[in-house]
Amino acid sequence: MTIKSDVMQQMVNGSIAEGSKIAKVVSADDIELALNSKQLALIGTSVKEFIEGEGLIFDGEIKKDNVAKAIATVLGENPTYEWWELVRTTWEASYMAKYSLANEKSANNAWLDNTKRIKAKFALEKPAKGSKDSTRMSEKRAKEQAELQSKTDSVLREEMLAYKAEDDFKKADKLKAELERREKLNKADVIEQRKARQALLVKAMKKIADDDLLNQIWALVPNSIKLDIAQSK
Repeated sequence: MTIKSDVMQQMVNGSIAEGSKIAKVVSADDIELALNSKQLALIGTSVKEFIEGEGLIFDGEIKKDNVAKAIATVLGENPTYEWWELVRTTWEASYMAKYSLANEKSANNAWLDNTKRIKAKFALEKPAKGSKDSTRMSEKRAKEQAELQSKTDSVLREEMLAYKAEDDFKKADKLKAELERREKLNKADVIEQRKARQALLVKAMKKIADDDLLNQIWALVPNSIKLDIAQSK
């Protein structure tokens, strides 16, 4: 399962032609998997944005979230183990090519950072490598997860109460887990929005050259926040 070096080099150099593919052969079933030019472009852009994000404080999180979205788009809703590995190895190779200080370990650490965001935001995890039976089980779980995600919060709560009334706690726990996952995502979105607003506020404040105006704005800042700022210096 190795990436074709000639096409990889073209991707790294930015000279890959429209419609070209980068491929990896899955020897177990003799199946060739390939990333098309659009997917390669998404990976290349996401690598660049990830590297930029590592050097930023506020905007860095936003950029890394964009990276997670791009990778999730390439992975698709129900990736196989082989497809996941193709995307991973391609992303890591591109990262090492674009970031001169990177090595295999740091590239993998960067990828693991991405996978945490992908899991939290898109419920995507690395599939297990296994037999066709395990693949079918994975597809079954993916279908069940999709059905859960299609239901509203109120429907999930009603069904959870119904299962509890029937003492079917296993099914009730699955619904509870989905509700908790959504709550966690909602909290994460709130935090991201707050960080984005904070970043915009910091940028706006830096542009204010009028000391009187700055003093007026500073007077509106709660004392608790002023204390936090003073302690962080």
